[in-house]
Amino acid sequence: MIRDIVENINGKLDYSFQDVLRGIVYPLNKKGQRVPASQEGKEYKDAIPNSKKKSIVYWEDYGGTIVDSCIHYQRITQRVRLIIWMNFDKIEQPYDDCVKEVTKSIPNRMGNTIIKLSETIPKSVEVFGRYDYPDRKHYVTLPYDVAVFLYNITYMKRPC
Repeated sequence: MIRDIVENINGKLDYSFQDVLRGIVYPLNKKGQRVPASQEGKEYKDAIPNSKKKSIVYWEDYGGTIVDSCIHYQRITQRVRLIIWMNFDKIEQPYDDCVKEVTKSIPNRMGNTIIKLSETIPKSVEVFGRYDYPDRKHYVTLPYDVAVFLYNITYMKRPC
């Protein structure tokens, strides 16, 4: 369910430096290497930062909790992390403008789904800690930068 919701949010994301836009990305353990992948194990090479890209935007799933439940539905709050990696050799606007442009594109509500910014996470190499990228420090050093936001997405699910 959360993958569908994130795909709907991505459909509303509109920003000028858009290059690679992914939904939920998972760490994939392949021959000792953990890289961004789909839940089915398809590797996303385009979600690995490199100097040819302007930006990479993707989401990470951090699990959910049932907030409310009855016989007809469950209300679930899912924690997801939005990662925006930027290459300022290719983007001609300031960092703050880029971040505002992306975050303003994210709706607060979509039908019964509530999307709430929970926390802004400080820039560090640990942002990429779920993946075994070579030289992660390089991805947060000029001309590159990263912005990370934790969102709580609350939605209704009908029990089986």
